[in-house]
Amino acid sequence: MKYKLSFKKTLIGFLFMYLGLFSSNLNAQVTVGGELYSRYVWRGTDFGSSSSFQPAFDFTSGSISVGAWAAYSLTADGAAADESDLYATVALGPASITITDYYFPMTEGDGGMFFNFDDGGAHYIEAAVSAEVGPASILLTSFIHNDNTLYGEVGFPIGDLSFFVGASLNGGGMYGTTEAGLVSVGFSGGKEIPISSEFSLPIGVTYVLNPTAEKTWLVLSMSF
Repeated sequence: MKYKLSFKKTLIGFLFMYLGLFSSNLNAQVTVGGELYSRYVWRGTDFGSSSSFQPAFDFTSGSISVGAWAAYSLTADGAAADESDLYATVALGPASITITDYYFPMTEGDGGMFFNFDDGGAHYIEAAVSAEVGPASILLTSFIHNDNTLYGEVGFPIGDLSFFVGASLNGGGMYGTTEAGLVSVGFSGGKEIPISSEFSLPIGVTYVLNPTAEKTWLVLSMSF
């Protein structure tokens, strides 16, 4: 019970921080948007085996960003993988630290209740550090609640394409691995389709290979 209560307090603290930043800084940047994916593939894992609509809201004030992001399957069969996440990021020069609460509301029984942070429930808490090193990007993450998987990824551009190599750094349930191994290797590219003189539709295509699971996906995305 004490562990559960501490996560409640942390969540409430994030909400108050968000409201305080919003009310005290009228120059803060608010961003809203959404993306449509032909398949929701995250770090080499297919969530829902379905197309996915992903709305997002972000509020940034100085070096602090807080926001909400979600993924909703477009088919009933994939709804079990729906998620609704909250995050907070602090930028530190070329690096940033992010805490994300991955919440899966369709978890069965009491485990799916939003304020239930018990082990085995619907919340997975992750701490992440990311950095830009020249043209390359580096991401290191660790789940700190409901899972203990470590993940690392390196991204780099070659021409008009963006390449990435990601690995589970230990065995863990989140990526379906029993030991360290590559889980997300691929590349992506994009273009904008002109709709009118004032509007264009950004689209992207990503090829993903999970060498450990021996699965591949080719994903089309649209941004709004």
